[in-house]
Order: sequence, then structure tokens, then C-alpha cells
Amino acid sequence: AVLADGFFAAVAERLSVGLGDSKPQDISNVVWACGHLLYRHDRLLDAVGDHLASVRGASDEVACEAAGETVFIAFDAAGLGSASPCLAAFSPQAISNIVHAYGRLEYRHEGMLR
Repeated sequence: AVLADGFFAAVAERLSVGLGDSKPQDISNVVWACGHLLYRHDRLLDAVGDHLASVRGASDEVACEAAGETVFIAFDAAGLGSASPCLAAFSPQAISNIVHAYGRLEYRHEGMLR
């Protein structure tokens, strides 16, 4: 029913293009549901993997709070900063949900494994 009427496909598609507007818990919940339903939406899984892989480490960065979300500001040689999501914004449960779903769906994202 959910998969047949395209509702879940629409949710997965919307999230795959709107990750920057989504809270870590929302991302985790949708990816977990994909895994639970054995619904593999590669565009969503690619986007989430890219999003998590883009999270930078703490070296040469300053943690700050912006709009209630933890971000890292990475400074280049000229001292200009650019924001990226902070892995700390994802709870251990959220990360576990995503990893579990990837395993159930037999999906491997190389960038997340580095």
C-alpha cells in the first residue's frame, strides 16, 4: 500500500534533495524506515551517504552553534569560513539507524567508510 501508491517514493525523493533543510533525526527516521520496509531508494541513500561523508573532522575547525544546530566552520588559508554539518548533530541512535538500514538494504557508500 505505502510502496504501491508512491507515497514513500515521494518522501524519499523529497528528502534526497532537501537534506540541508532536514534535522538529523528526520533523516535517520526515513532511512531507518527504508531499511525496515526493505525499500531501497538509491538516490536517497547516495544523498545521505554524501551528506554524512562531507562532515569534516575537528582539525583546523572551530565548533559553533547556529540556528540550534551544531556546525563546524572550516577556515581556509585566507581565513574565510564555510559551514558544514557536524557529525555530533547526529545522535548515536540516529547513526546506528542509518548504518542498520544500509546493512539491511545491502547498500555500501564508499565515502562513509573512509
